[in-house]
Amino acid sequence: MTVLMHYPATIEYMQALVPDSLFGFLQESGLATSGGEAAALLMEGAVCVNHLPVRNPRKRLQTGDVVAVSGSGVVAVFGAKPLASRNARQF
Repeated sequence: MTVLMHYPATIEYMQALVPDSLFGFLQESGLATSGGEAAALLMEGAVCVNHLPVRNPRKRLQTGDVVAVSGSGVVAVFGAKPLASRNARQF
């Protein structure tokens, strides 16, 4: 007898229940385009927080933490406001 178990695709449906979690920040910052990509990057060990590799999606971030994805050349700082566009003039 074969029993088939259907598990929900937790990678796709995992929501950022904790607003300061690494998983949610990866999606909100644009470092990952989806929950699936965020989970894959974490499982691969491609995410670094303050230059240290992190695999725990529930890691709580502190204001000023620098989050990077290996090989992307892009970093995001948790709790920082985006800089104004260089083309925008402020008076």
